[in-house]
Amino acid sequence: MKVFSLLRNKTNTFLRFIKNGEIHRIPYSIKTNLFRLKYNATNDSGISVIDQDWDTLLVLDACRYDYFEAVYDNFFGGELRKIKSKGSHTEEWLEENFPGKYDDIVYISANPKTKISQIEGNFFKVYRLYKERWNNNYNTVLPSMVTKKTIQIREKYPNKRIISHFIQPHAPYIGNVSLTPGQENGVIGCEKLFDSFRFGNGACKLKKLSHAYKTNLEEVLSEAAKIPNALDKDKIIITSDHGELFGEYGLWHHPINLHVPELVDVPWFEIEGVKEGVSEVDFKLGSEDVDVEEVSEEEEIKKKLESLGYKT
Repeated sequence: MKVFSLLRNKTNTFLRFIKNGEIHRIPYSIKTNLFRLKYNATNDSGISVIDQDWDTLLVLDACRYDYFEAVYDNFFGGELRKIKSKGSHTEEWLEENFPGKYDDIVYISANPKTKISQIEGNFFKVYRLYKERWNNNYNTVLPSMVTKKTIQIREKYPNKRIISHFIQPHAPYIGNVSLTPGQENGVIGCEKLFDSFRFGNGACKLKKLSHAYKTNLEEVLSEAAKIPNALDKDKIIITSDHGELFGEYGLWHHPINLHVPELVDVPWFEIEGVKEGVSEVDFKLGSEDVDVEEVSEEEEIKKKLESLGYKT
């Protein structure tokens, strides 16, 4: 009885904190679970991307609908609608969308989570850009690498559907944005960055973080805009696996299985045209796959996931 009484008292305390706008006083893990209970019970199952009509699907990792809506028409013309994702995290999204075998799909992935989720064997072929094209200066795969590979693979497999999974706008932030004192560019270990907000001791301001995220989104859109002219016969859709939290509910990043609107409301955008001024793809650099020194794959994946902010 004492245990139940203690739990009841703790729950009442946490509810009082929420009511009084003192959500920061609730421990982070408990806060996350409280919002899981509130939102997951009412969230629908989300859209199955495999059942939709597309030839090439461009997945922007951690792309919020509201940020996309604010900037997409600087790059494209087309039809935008808001959909519900099947997950709030890449692993969840992958496992919920691709449980079977898809011999008609080639998957181009810049995100090591496709390896962790054990779904890579489900496709006709997977190109692991997180292994072939990882940039050690930026600790990510640059969007230009995904664009180039998408165009190459369409030429190689004209009759397959293609999924191209960009990392951006997911951190690290690759634009020329200084997030913390003494930092000369936007590259920062995003686990440390989000932890600094989570524990309230960060030097980075939320306004700067928002600007860095928006810059990352613009970086990836400028590269994605080079694809339609090369794939002019394809129906091309831009979407996202999940969104991102910037302090809503006192939470950050994108916890798995947390179906709040900011994480499961994502864009579904059919490209109908590209705005003038978009440059062509330059295949002079990085047009061929590179040989990678063989190291422990487990250690390699762990290190890359940590640089993307995932604790492994």
